[in-house]
Amino acid sequence: ARGWPAAMSATATQAGKSLVRVTQYNLLAQCYVRSAIFTHSPGPALKWKNRGKALLAELERLDADVLAVQEMDQFEEFWAPWLERRGYGGVYKRRTQATAAKKDGCGLFFKHGKFELLARQGLEYNDEAFAGEPVTDSELTVCEGKDDDETNAAPGESVFDVADADGRLDRKLECLPTSRARNDDSDAVAKLPEARKTHVRDCVGILAMLREKRVGEASAKAASAEGDQDEEKEERRKKPFLVASTHLFWDPAFPDVKLAQTERLLAETREFVRAFRKASGASGEKSAGDSPQKTSVPMIVAGDFNSVPGSDVHAAALRGVPGASPGTPGTPLKSAYAEALKRPDALIAKPSDGRDCVSADPNTGEPRHTNVTPGFTECIDYVFVSDDVVVVAAEPISGPAATFAGLPDLAHPSDHLPISVTLEY
Repeated sequence: ARGWPAAMSATATQAGKSLVRVTQYNLLAQCYVRSAIFTHSPGPALKWKNRGKALLAELERLDADVLAVQEMDQFEEFWAPWLERRGYGGVYKRRTQATAAKKDGCGLFFKHGKFELLARQGLEYNDEAFAGEPVTDSELTVCEGKDDDETNAAPGESVFDVADADGRLDRKLECLPTSRARNDDSDAVAKLPEARKTHVRDCVGILAMLREKRVGEASAKAASAEGDQDEEKEERRKKPFLVASTHLFWDPAFPDVKLAQTERLLAETREFVRAFRKASGASGEKSAGDSPQKTSVPMIVAGDFNSVPGSDVHAAALRGVPGASPGTPGTPLKSAYAEALKRPDALIAKPSDGRDCVSADPNTGEPRHTNVTPGFTECIDYVFVSDDVVVVAAEPISGPAATFAGLPDLAHPSDHLPISVTLEY
């Protein structure tokens, strides 16, 4: 079996830190599968009966704590029951509908027994066409023990929610509605200047704040009795961390659209963290005695960025989340898999079946590919993390590309390959 090393098989703590296993995966929505497009793929590999089973088997093998997925369609009828059976909670965000009736979307899911959801927000990149601003305090919606109907924002409202008084959002699986009616409205788009219409691509994303679940009362008392060091360790275990899942526009003819979407993602991330701190009663301001670890929020930004290493999008992602105002320090990001490839013998598990796996591109340090078709084989999927997140292990990515006629095939159910990393924060 191509499983994770035993040492990485469960969330654990080391030196007061926590481990989280993250998988990034563009699933290839079945609504986009056409034999006329995937002429290189065997016919059986394109049938949903086979692809669906293979996707489930791959995700079960990877057994991630956190799943960031794109091109997920058939959510209610296929994916939600499986996620619930596997113990996942989380959020699904279908694409907006301004250009056409879109059936797929992004998902961000987590092991419900290990983590709790403290806040979440949907991203709608059509906002860029309307020159919309990132979420502000006036758009903030706070959950206070309301039921699903009360907390789901109506069109035109924010979909930012923070945890209730018990410190969590209780819904296990949730579909986020469109937050602004204009983002679904083709008539509203028709009134835009032509230069703005180019940004209407119905792409979406999700931001979430997670936290490892607290230990039981008895365990907490035992930890307290062991002294200040264990108290600090438990406090770090309760530290929230941010995870994002996103899917940017695909067309290489529109790099400006992709760059604008990336910049919006990063700006929205900054505002999401700020709003979360304020709504949860933490200002985020550093006092004289605070260490950086107590004031920073570890960040994990995953997605199909549809952009190759060295592109403006890739460079913007590495520059990271901007500061609160021009000239103020931001939060740079790094590519988690590129970090693993710096020490592949130590960090990347060896396939037990002896198969080859992808190596680093010597010019970029990124994997040579995450998407493989006869006409396009490149790295376009990433897991970016902040500097306070350490990469401790990674699952090999199948390769080299010469071994494939093109994906999907019978062994790989998507045209993308998953990126899976174990992170310490």
